[in-house]
Amino acid sequence: MASLSASNHVARVLSVANHVADIDASSRIANSWRRSLISHKLDPARLGPPQTLTAAEVRHVAQPMEETIRLATSELEDLARVLREAGYCVNLADANATMLFSRLPGEADTEIFLRWKVYTGSNFSEAHEGTNGLGTCLAEQKPILVHRDEHFREQWGIFSCAVTPLFDQAGRIAGAVNITSCRDDLSRAAHQLALAVTMQATRRIEGAIFRDHFRNAWIATVPGDGGSGLLAYDDDRRVVG
Repeated sequence: MASLSASNHVARVLSVANHVADIDASSRIANSWRRSLISHKLDPARLGPPQTLTAAEVRHVAQPMEETIRLATSELEDLARVLREAGYCVNLADANATMLFSRLPGEADTEIFLRWKVYTGSNFSEAHEGTNGLGTCLAEQKPILVHRDEHFREQWGIFSCAVTPLFDQAGRIAGAVNITSCRDDLSRAAHQLALAVTMQATRRIEGAIFRDHFRNAWIATVPGDGGSGLLAYDDDRRVVG
């Protein structure tokens, strides 16, 4: 049965890549499947763990992110507590989709994340793993929910990932906040709600990054249609950020 399921998934991916689509041809998932197959030349049936760094390699890669991780930790811990009972792990990844901070869910779900190496040091770039929440979010620099069999590789179909890009004080992509669940009793709508919570947490992290960078400036909160923004200015009232 597992082999038949994998065969059906591969056939579906290939049909979308060849524009014989059974999902909206303009959808982000369809476009990412095509990138994964055509641009990245990946095989949706390939099995195996993600690329995972050693502890020493993680420390090296995390060095440029140390301040970001420090500023984000409180929000990430709060997010993990809120989502823990729903079986979500919480990760902060760098701009290359390497997980540098992880909080796993309750004991009942933790074993699955450890077995599949969804934790600190693992890389989930779209170029390596195909369509997945973390890699596709960073490829497009937009929030995304990738629900179960929307993943490119059939083996990741047990997971649902909701991910928000993280931008620094200059508007450059700094990484992403990822939440992943292996619970099959949660609907897509439930994951959308979790994504909304994650987006709010990510915006607060961005605010902390901005305030820390401009800690010697005056900072004003500016209301807008998409939510409030931040404006930094110096003693001469010149905008600096």
